[in-house]
Amino acid sequence: MACFPKVIIPVATETDQAAAADFQLYRLVVMAILQHCRFHPLLCFVLGFFVIGSTSAQDNTSFLLITGNEFSVVMFDDVTQLDLIQAALGGLGDDDESTGSSGGVLGNLTDLVSDTCLQDTALFLTDLLEYKKYALQMRASSARPIDLVDLEFTHRGVYYGDFELCDGVKVGRYTGAPIDADPRVMNVPVVGSELLFGVCCPQSCNDDELTQIVTELIKEFGRSEAVSFSSTSQIPWNAGVIISLFLIGLFLALMVAGTFYDLNVFGRWYIQADSADGEIASSPKPNVENGTATTEGAFGDEKESTGDIELEGAVNDISGRNVVTRRVERGRSSKALLAFSLATNAPAVLSLKRPESSMGALDGIRVLSMIWIIWHHVKVMLEFTLENRKYFTEKSMRRIMLRLSTEGHLGVDSFFVLSALLVTYLTLCKIRSNGGRIRWWRFYLNRYLRLTPVYAFCIIMYVSFSHWLGRGYLKNRSYDYEASRCRQYVWSNLLYINNCIPDPFVLSACLGWTWYLADDMQMFVVTPLFFYFLSRAGKEKIGVGIVIGVAVVSMFITMTCAAFFGQPLGNAYQPYNHIYQPGVEYLIYSNVLTRIQSYMVGVFCGYILYKYKGHPVKIPKAWNTVGWSLSITVAFICVFALGFSSYENPLPAWFAAVWHGCHRFLFSCTVGWIAFACVTGNGGPIGKFLSWEVWLPLSRVSYCVYLFHPVVMLHYVLTSNDQLHWNTYTSVYMFLSFFVATYTVSLAVSLLVEVPLLKMTKLLLDQRPRTQ
Repeated sequence: MACFPKVIIPVATETDQAAAADFQLYRLVVMAILQHCRFHPLLCFVLGFFVIGSTSAQDNTSFLLITGNEFSVVMFDDVTQLDLIQAALGGLGDDDESTGSSGGVLGNLTDLVSDTCLQDTALFLTDLLEYKKYALQMRASSARPIDLVDLEFTHRGVYYGDFELCDGVKVGRYTGAPIDADPRVMNVPVVGSELLFGVCCPQSCNDDELTQIVTELIKEFGRSEAVSFSSTSQIPWNAGVIISLFLIGLFLALMVAGTFYDLNVFGRWYIQADSADGEIASSPKPNVENGTATTEGAFGDEKESTGDIELEGAVNDISGRNVVTRRVERGRSSKALLAFSLATNAPAVLSLKRPESSMGALDGIRVLSMIWIIWHHVKVMLEFTLENRKYFTEKSMRRIMLRLSTEGHLGVDSFFVLSALLVTYLTLCKIRSNGGRIRWWRFYLNRYLRLTPVYAFCIIMYVSFSHWLGRGYLKNRSYDYEASRCRQYVWSNLLYINNCIPDPFVLSACLGWTWYLADDMQMFVVTPLFFYFLSRAGKEKIGVGIVIGVAVVSMFITMTCAAFFGQPLGNAYQPYNHIYQPGVEYLIYSNVLTRIQSYMVGVFCGYILYKYKGHPVKIPKAWNTVGWSLSITVAFICVFALGFSSYENPLPAWFAAVWHGCHRFLFSCTVGWIAFACVTGNGGPIGKFLSWEVWLPLSRVSYCVYLFHPVVMLHYVLTSNDQLHWNTYTSVYMFLSFFVATYTVSLAVSLLVEVPLLKMTKLLLDQRPRTQ
């Protein structure tokens, strides 16, 4: 029966000497595999589910079953496909009126399974024996059987069938099918994991009914296995889908209205009245650069606009007559509508012009770090569904490009450094310009309103719209789990405590990659403590000491946790004690106490730049060379060193603890040096490259890219119904595809949601009186 794939190892009869030798070979292979179960948990699995396999209905083949870690062999002689179908139907005699069978497993399930499901299953099995086209198509569209040898050399965790081929079995189509078929996922639990098989089943059976049928059928052979099924059906309309589509429609409508108002009603030309004869002339257009509206005066000078366009004074028109400018002022409602104008927002986001006072090199660092993170997540998200997973895993530790991808998580530390650097520099400058005063309530509120609206939009799109859009073997089971977690814990995301809710052993209960936002916000909340000392003469050394002390304590905490829990390290990747358990790495990876060391590097660099007021600093050539050489060397060690470790011999436990505690701090120091050297004019060609204007548009959408790139990747992975065979070209092509798709989606979200809401936030917090 195509609905139930199996794992089989054929065993020959005693009279067949050649086959007996093959059996001994199989037995040796199985024993060798079981001896290495502690290294490959997927190999310690239960091979106790039967039904139709790759053998013909007339084959007379025995099966070798391996249960868990025990290596218990059970021989079932003369088990054929015909026997299995008879076990389901109860024979091939007169059919029962309700189930189409004369008893058997299906006949015993009338109280647990619907009549329609039993009838369609019995009809499918009967037609399979008669080689009817639709039944053969259902069987052909299911995942192929595997054996232990295949699993040992591939480490595959997913075995897809042919999704579209199964979905094509419908009543009235060319197959002549009397029933509708539906692709499903069969979940087979194994030690520490599970195997997933794509199977084709009667559509009238729900997941619980299929689970019940397979469980009872397995019991007929004296086995008891906890298999289950997952649906792949289209998600129906629900409140979440309706809300997400409504929000998309609302923002699109506002964008169209704002653009129309900007170009046709408000215009971008401002009326001037002639004081003598009332003639009308046109004033120059406002210029939009880097998100800031400026107006060009009659003599080419610029001044920053605060939103109320004021063209004052007397100018001469082309005829030389004196023209008195009339003030044209935007009210709040007008500004709110213009905030959604694509004609204004698109040039602001895509502009290649940089303000003179900006730190240009930071844009390049930000974009390259984001690209690195995308490259890392391409590897992580594609790895599970590769058909040559073992080969990919081993090669990724050796090859330079794949090793670079493996360590892409260090790109997150770059963002911690940049975030802290900018917050520190800008806040200290503002404190100095305001005479030591700052409105801290606005400091926090502005940050929350800057991040949260787009964040909430991403959550809604991920758990609702992405769930509804498309079908795939893995889609429903993944999104159903994610949606249930988000419904339960979304409040923790909006409060930025999702890195420790429900417990510190998860990255984040909802949207796992957003642990970074929680860490960054929690660090941001405590920054005024550092600013209090760093902004006051005579207390600056105390502030610097606190910053260094926090970084040292963070490294010590990280080393202690790694040593206590026996966190693995290197290619061997074996725990150093029995305390280690899955999830401990998340405690170390996403905890704010272990990550604040990188943030402190950014605070220190921001303070140094503040002291130099962002002006160029002349570093002696020798010291500059030493700084760059040391920085590049440390970065190379942090990224590539572990790739040269042994696969057989684990690294020393003390070294693993020190590495876990210090390598992020060291890498953050290299990022801090690069930022400082380039901003102060000591970057040379690297500084020019990082300050390249091309990075500007990509940098402006970095926040949306961070939020949405896993959404784009996961949607592809979960709706892709075919497994990839990895090689270098596949990896490059997939990265380029995700890069283009992610930045396209992020640009759309930025223009549709992020930039308009930022302007609305500014309008909300702008308390200046209107011009009279």
